[in-house]
Amino acid sequence: LNVKCKILTSSLKPPEGGAVLYYLFKNINNYYSFHVCIHKRKIEIIKRYQGVWSTIAEQEYDFTTNKGYWITINASAGVHQFKIDGYNQLEVLDDDISKGCVGIGAKYCDVEFGHVSLSIP
Repeated sequence: LNVKCKILTSSLKPPEGGAVLYYLFKNINNYYSFHVCIHKRKIEIIKRYQGVWSTIAEQEYDFTTNKGYWITINASAGVHQFKIDGYNQLEVLDDDISKGCVGIGAKYCDVEFGHVSLSIP
């Protein structure tokens, strides 16, 4: 998944809020998601597996509103790699969910998405 993401406003409900990129979305109880947390100033990798939520990785990242960021997610054979503007940020090993759909979302703020592209390995 490769997408241009721009958070336009601050969060309406701090500390929550930001952009969400869903990937390997099997169903409502089984998926991974990449969260751009504008108020917390971090990125988080969330897993919902068999209905249970967990944060499997997080890292500080100083996002700015009204600035576009290229976010790339590669997930194959249990290896999840995350890049922002071409630079490696996180790598997570987890193979609980091996296939699924992708999606985009906004949580408590306005977000602009563009140039969404998807490649199947």
